[in-house]
Amino acid sequence: MNAGSDVIAFIPGWGFKSSIGKQYLHQICNTFIDLPDPWGLSDLPDLWIPSDTSTSNPDLKSCSIENVCRHMEAALSGRRRMILLGWSLGGLIAVNLYHRKPENYKAMILVNFTPCFSKGVRWPGISLSNQRIFTDNLEQPYQTFVTYYLSLMAYPYPSSLVSSAMLATGAGIETHLISEALIHRYKAYVTILFQTDARRQYVGIKIPALLIQGSKDPIIPSSIHSYLKKLNPSVDYRCIEGAGHVPFVSHSKETHRLIQNFLETVL
Repeated sequence: MNAGSDVIAFIPGWGFKSSIGKQYLHQICNTFIDLPDPWGLSDLPDLWIPSDTSTSNPDLKSCSIENVCRHMEAALSGRRRMILLGWSLGGLIAVNLYHRKPENYKAMILVNFTPCFSKGVRWPGISLSNQRIFTDNLEQPYQTFVTYYLSLMAYPYPSSLVSSAMLATGAGIETHLISEALIHRYKAYVTILFQTDARRQYVGIKIPALLIQGSKDPIIPSSIHSYLKKLNPSVDYRCIEGAGHVPFVSHSKETHRLIQNFLETVL
């Protein structure tokens, strides 16, 4: 169900190119936005001021979620009443895009999303110890990290299924990972992932919104539902039993059905 003139924009999760959306969500989305290269944020004025002008390497701390949103707004300039489909980190960005310019958006679809990835007092999330495991793995050789990361994406399936039964619809999701040359630049997005708290922005969602969660997601616990319901009861929450962090791959038919049913109510 690709909605004619309506822009339905896909924003990927950490470490992935938007091409994963083109492969698995092309029947839903018609616009695919890559996360900007942290070193490319300087292409926009006033987005990046290097801490050391004697080096060509940017200060990755300048890769804030505000700057990422500004970059994406420039890419989407002139478009109005869009529908955002954000997966994982992409959902965090989608919520912040809406918060900045709510008049530009018609509806929102969030897939395996939480407004705050880090565990806190009375808030389920990724513990500091698990955050360290992730960042420690990121320091390993590229192929070692890829094996670790894909095992998270494949869970609860055996990692051997990443390129076989789970992904029988086509090339494996590993083909959509950012390249080895870029992986260390994207450490900046890890900071965004673990330090951004968008609960206030989530409370402010006033447009129709759908949140799809996998019951077996190893990154975002399904118990998050009760917390999110208290924050914003207007968001339509749907849980896919047995799905992990990438339900539009492992449970594509059910994910498509939920999205299509939602879109029929807003288009």
